[in-house]
Amino acid sequence: MRVRFVALIVATTAWAGCDDNVPSPEQSSDLSADTTEDVALEVSDDLADVGTDVDPLADYDYPTQGVTAMWALDSALETSFFDYPFPSDRRLNENGGPNLETFPTNHGSRSLIRGAVRAAEAVQGYSAVSPVYFRFEGAIDPDTLPAGPAESLLADASVFLVDIDPDSPWYGRRHPVTPIFIEDEGVYWESNTLVLAPVYGVPMRADTTYAAVVTTAVQNTDGEPVIGPRDLVEVLAGIADEGTQSWFEPALRVIQSLGVERNQIASLTVFTTGSPVREMFA
Repeated sequence: MRVRFVALIVATTAWAGCDDNVPSPEQSSDLSADTTEDVALEVSDDLADVGTDVDPLADYDYPTQGVTAMWALDSALETSFFDYPFPSDRRLNENGGPNLETFPTNHGSRSLIRGAVRAAEAVQGYSAVSPVYFRFEGAIDPDTLPAGPAESLLADASVFLVDIDPDSPWYGRRHPVTPIFIEDEGVYWESNTLVLAPVYGVPMRADTTYAAVVTTAVQNTDGEPVIGPRDLVEVLAGIADEGTQSWFEPALRVIQSLGVERNQIASLTVFTTGSPVREMFA
């Protein structure tokens, strides 16, 4: 299937030790300063060694076998466009428009495509009819995706799009999408790409924030779940850096309110639509 891509894109570890030969207070005064320093250094080294062996995700209930979703933001911004979901508000340029620096423009009429890309970067927010793109390290089973837009609205949908904007009258409501899995590499997309396409004639609401979600109910061809990489799992477990964690929390709360637990999320992107008529009223 050829997609009209360019047009649509617009522990803390506790340690304690005990010894039967603990010196009395009188004997303690005989300890030299050098001996005290040696003991302190030894304890410090032991604590450091123990700490490095503890994985903060070791006890987090999350699948470890399956096909991994691509979720590498730095890579997407520097080299490979589809290494992170698109659209995403983490991929905006300094003007508030989409950062499309790594979008493939070396095909067809280069000047025409590059012109379209530059125009898209100048617009604030994302298109209300933009598909959402996720990529995986391997193939997934299309039969584990919703069969169509109506199924994408069901409570047990394996992928979905939801309004997470508290200022929207449709806050917490799912928006219909058509899932399309593209296994083979194309002109403007990579292999193993999942597209969530809005239904024609049913655009997203303008100036509204949405979350697109892939759950572990999506499986690969061996029946194993799609899973998130470590960076995403840290967000789901609540141990990511403060900035990243606070950025995703509003979306995670809405997703949980729909009955989808955090450890059921395999990939996630949050983005805000622009207004197609903003400049007309400027």
